[in-house]
Amino acid sequence: MRNIRRYLTLLAVPWAAILLLAPPAAAADPFRVRAVHIDNRIQVLPLPELKRIVESVSSRGVNTIIMEWEGSFPFDQHRVISNQFAYTKAEIAEFVEFCAERGVDVVPLQQCLGHLEYVLQFERYAALREDAMDISQACPSQQEAFLELYGALLDELCAAHPSKYVHIGADETALLGHCPKCAARAEAEGRSALFIEHIRAVAQQVLERGKIPVLWADIVMKHPEAIDRLPPECVLVNWNYGWDVNHFGDHDRLLDSGHELWGALAMRSHPDNYFGAVWKTHFRNYEDFLPFMRDNGYQGVVLTSWSTSGVYSIVREPKRHVVDMAPLRRVYPMRGFQLLLDAYCDAIGRESFDAQAYVAGYAQQRFGLNADEADELWRHLTAISDVPVGDQSTRAALQSAREKACKLRDFLARSNNRTDAADVEHYRLMTAIRVFFLDVQLARLDAEAATGDAPASAALGERLTKLLRGADRLDAWFAELNAENLYPAAIAQENEARRLELQRLYERITSVR
Repeated sequence: MRNIRRYLTLLAVPWAAILLLAPPAAAADPFRVRAVHIDNRIQVLPLPELKRIVESVSSRGVNTIIMEWEGSFPFDQHRVISNQFAYTKAEIAEFVEFCAERGVDVVPLQQCLGHLEYVLQFERYAALREDAMDISQACPSQQEAFLELYGALLDELCAAHPSKYVHIGADETALLGHCPKCAARAEAEGRSALFIEHIRAVAQQVLERGKIPVLWADIVMKHPEAIDRLPPECVLVNWNYGWDVNHFGDHDRLLDSGHELWGALAMRSHPDNYFGAVWKTHFRNYEDFLPFMRDNGYQGVVLTSWSTSGVYSIVREPKRHVVDMAPLRRVYPMRGFQLLLDAYCDAIGRESFDAQAYVAGYAQQRFGLNADEADELWRHLTAISDVPVGDQSTRAALQSAREKACKLRDFLARSNNRTDAADVEHYRLMTAIRVFFLDVQLARLDAEAATGDAPASAALGERLTKLLRGADRLDAWFAELNAENLYPAAIAQENEARRLELQRLYERITSVR
């Protein structure tokens, strides 16, 4: 199979060393579209922070921002969709103009099937749900009503974005063929036809407005049988964050489709969460997938940055009425990952990319570390892994993760007098948050094993009280460090979510009434 064996062996290939932070050698087959994705689903970035990101990447080869506005866009006809952090129209226009002055195209992303909780939560749109209780997905069998809504949203987005592209999302449609009407259609026509007919109708709306539709390719790969029915103008984005190229389906079907292909990497994605970023996964993703995209004629590359998984816990009262939504996974804000953003800008301009060599040079030039310290930073960052959260059997893994986190914390503390780089301060905070989380999990295990013994309960209560004081310090630190890249209300939400488990555990153990 074309180029598959080469890709599957990439992890074992030792890349040649590069000159540290030297200008990248021009790639033989450079990507025409070089994009950064900004996710505003739960961490809406203030306008100055949006501009800072664009300023930092526009001079280094990035020519496109894919903007997932969600509820931060100021809709007129459907005002209720816009949330408390929505920009003004003037701010949107200012941002688009700012980008244009730097040669950067702003592509709006408006989901068209899945990941529509932020719309479908409202009773006005309840009839469009694929499932009455799972509000994540629209029903493709309610096409006329849905297209009326989507067209209205599209009109406002197109008016605000001169880009020739509109990203229509279309990923992770877990409920495809779920409702009775859709189930019958899937049985008669196949899930691919059910999906493609909906996407074709949405894409036609985009084309009628003089734009080119862009969509994620995972469902097309999973159900490719009707791919020939897609409008030929559609651009397919194959997002691969470190798995086999046939993870979603036969990659060759994508290549043979005739559609323009872009590929997507990730700087924040699963298994990242508030309490740890798996840096090694993202660096390896850069090293492996970029050459594969070039070898297979991809014309665009996107760096995605996900603030959450896009899965929510729904609060209802009464039974079917949605009162609130809470994201099931949060990630440290994008500002803490400037290293990965800068590495991407470097990597897209190279034939090959050596992450370890890049980080070594970056740490010396940006953070003032010597060569040995830079190597140590690399070892610490790549030692971070996902942490199992569960019963008493996870205790050893939690303790091991805590030891590693403390070593990174101590290493960063030692570099305190050698650098004033703001990035390092974010690493210190991220590491402190990780240690805090692990301490809370170890305390939780002890609480779950506790009996009604009064002295033991008192000791555990004191331990939790101490952790709460630590949480107060983290809250203040987080607020200070992220004051320019998150709104105050968003900072308060992040702090509340981070300490929620500890707060509830404290109230339970100390019998707070």
